[in-house]
Amino acid sequence: MDGRLAEAGRLFHVRMTIMTLSTIERAYALARTGRYANVAQLQRQLNEDGCRAVEALLSPRNIKSHLEAICAASSKAPRTS
Repeated sequence: MDGRLAEAGRLFHVRMTIMTLSTIERAYALARTGRYANVAQLQRQLNEDGCRAVEALLSPRNIKSHLEAICAASSKAPRTS
C-alpha cells in the first residue's frame, strides 16, 4: 500500500510540475539531471509524463542539438552525492 501511495504522490507532483512548466522547459530541466543520455530518452519520459506534441516541440534543430549537448555533458558529469 505504501508503494502505491508513494507512486500516486510522485505522479501528482509530476502532473503539477508539467502544469507549471512548458514541455520545452521540462525537457531542459530533465536534460540537466544527468539521467538521460539523449533526446530520445527525454522524449520518452515526457510522453510518459503526459506532455503533448513532444516530438514536434523538440524537433527544431537548435533545440534538439542544445538538448543533446546538455544530456551528453550532464550524463558524463561526476555525481557529488
